[in-house]
Amino acid sequence: MASKKLTINFYNAGNRESSSALSGKMKGKTMLQWALIFLVVAIVAAVLGFGGIAGTASWIAQVIFVVFVILAIIAFIRRNV
Repeated sequence: MASKKLTINFYNAGNRESSSALSGKMKGKTMLQWALIFLVVAIVAAVLGFGGIAGTASWIAQVIFVVFVILAIIAFIRRNV
C-alpha cells in the first residue's frame, strides 16, 4: 500500500484560491458577507418572535461589521503610506 506524501507549497500559501484549509462552501465569504448573513438571521428571528436569537444575531452582525470597518480603515491607511 502506497503512502501519500504531504507537501506544502509556501509560495501559494497566501493565495485564497489555493488554500485547502477552507472548505468549498466557506471559501469566498468575507467579513461583510458574514455580517449581512447574521443581520438577515436577526431580522427573520425578530419577525418570527424569537427575541433572544434576534438580539444575539444582531449583536454578532454589529461586532463583525465594526471589525470589518476597522480593518478596512487600517488597510486603506497602510496602502497610502
